[in-house]
Amino acid sequence: MDSPTESGLEENVAGALAYIFGLISGLFFYVTEDENGFVRFHALQSIIFSVTAFILYWILNTLMFSLIFSPGMWTAGGGMLFSLFSLITSLISLALLGVWAFLMYKAYNGEKYKLPVIGDLAEQNS
Repeated sequence: MDSPTESGLEENVAGALAYIFGLISGLFFYVTEDENGFVRFHALQSIIFSVTAFILYWILNTLMFSLIFSPGMWTAGGGMLFSLFSLITSLISLALLGVWAFLMYKAYNGEKYKLPVIGDLAEQNS
């Protein structure tokens, strides 16, 4: 910790800010920080996490859209399926929000916390 950063911020602050706007802030810090491995790791993990979350949201929304316009959707069983899928989608969204906040917290505390697959990718390429 306490390594210099290109932005002039402390590295724990820069690492946490890399998550704040997901892909955008991750790209900013990944491009601007040439030397600081801690900030580059968190920036790249933010980028990969954001893209993965976006793809997951896209898949879930496509499935939800397909459910809404399926022929049997508005029967008694279809409404129950839609409600269950909506609940699962909401729980996944809440979990992703929790992971995002947790990653910012860990970076701010100066920890290099790695998500299972994403963290390994970030570490290899930062």
